[in-house]
This record gives sequence, structure tokens and C-alpha cells, in this order.
Amino acid sequence: MKLTVVRTQFGTDATNGILLVDNVFEAYTLEDQYQEVKVMHETCIPEGTYDIKLRTVGGFHEKYKARYSNHKGMLHLQDVPGFTYILIHAGNTDEHTSGCLIVGETQQDLDISKDGFIGHSGKAYVKLYDKCVKELLQGNDVTIEYTTITKLLNGGETIVPKKRKKVTRFVPLKKGDTGKKVKQLQVMLNVINKTLITIDGDYGNNTLAAVVLFQKKYKLKPDGIVGNMTYAKIVEVSRSKMGKGKVSFD
Repeated sequence: MKLTVVRTQFGTDATNGILLVDNVFEAYTLEDQYQEVKVMHETCIPEGTYDIKLRTVGGFHEKYKARYSNHKGMLHLQDVPGFTYILIHAGNTDEHTSGCLIVGETQQDLDISKDGFIGHSGKAYVKLYDKCVKELLQGNDVTIEYTTITKLLNGGETIVPKKRKKVTRFVPLKKGDTGKKVKQLQVMLNVINKTLITIDGDYGNNTLAAVVLFQKKYKLKPDGIVGNMTYAKIVEVSRSKMGKGKVSFD
């Protein structure tokens, strides 16, 4: 089973994101802020892919064993460069983590609170934990990848015309399309609309419905086609949601 953390908003004290399980939306996430030079208890872990194992010692383990009936050990990320004892657990703000990953069912914009806020964390944690521990107890691999939404959305085909000025060609997306560009669109829609689209790269009925919902909300022609006007609005809204970084999925 593969978990994917997509970091979507970078604040001064916290990092917002979403968590996918096998490319399906699972929960919202909260971590410490990004810093090029690690500061103890105040830095999110490096991007990369890590194995998850059960940790059956330590204070968190004892506390969660008493709190949760199905607890078999903490979800522990292995071999994180420069970090030790990185866990997935419940919590509400960045003050409740020291590099670890907090999950929840709701999420507050970092423009509202620099420490961030995750709601219904215990419920989201139990749901995720039960899925992970089932796989681990069966001897199956469970991994977690950390990436950013700007990395997912920076694809593009660059054309060099006669004037040698680089431009990016945008091709409208519509129902029936497949591939990386559709997958990138699905990630954006999950962040913007708070929808639960499977990130599979297939522009099917669920993706169509999410696009139409977005178009209606922003008074665009609700035809389900991501043309230039819809694209421009998605970029605008995405930038405001994610706090920083250029956004493009063409």
C-alpha cells in the first residue's frame, strides 16, 4: 500500500497538505514548516519515499495503546535523513508535531492561523491506522511518499518558435482524456473544491462533475471542458490556496 503526502500550502510555522492512499484522497495533513536548514522540532522532513513499520516502544506507543483498542504500534517512518522517530499521529496544530505527520478530516487555511489547524484528527487517524496496520500485519509493504503540489503541476510541453521566445502550449482537457495532465488536474480539483476524486489520470464522470462545480462557482461556462478561461481561473484560485509557487499543468 502506498501513501502519498502532497504538500499544498507553505506557511511560516506550518505546512498544509493532503494524504492519498493508493491515489485516493484519505485525509488532510499538517506538518512543521519547510526550512532549508533543519531547526529541531520546527522543520518538516525531506521529500522522498519511506517505508513504514510498527514501533512498539516509547511514550506515544504507551499512550495510544491505552487510547485505541486496535493499537499494535505507532506508524513509524524508516530512515528519514537527519530525523529520528518520525511518526503518523493525531493532533490539531503545528505545536503538536516535531516533524511528524498529523492527519485530520478538516483543515484551516494557514493565512488564518500560522500554526494551522486540523479538525477531527482522532477519527481520521483511526481510519488511516486501521488500513495501514492491516497491511503491515499481513506482511505487506506500506510506504509513504512526500511531494509538493508544485512538483506535480510543473509538467508542460515547451515550444520554441522562430523568435526563440519560449512559450507554453495549453491543450484543453475534456471527458475521455487520460494521462499525467488529467492526474494533475485531479489533484488541483481536490485541493480547490475539497472533493474526493480518485487520482487516476482518467477524465471520467467524477472529474467532469468537479470541473462543472468549479465552473458554476466562478460563473464560467459549465461545459466540463478545461479550456483557457477555466484554466486561468484554476491557476488563480490555486495560487491563493497554496500560498506560494507558480502553478501550471499544461
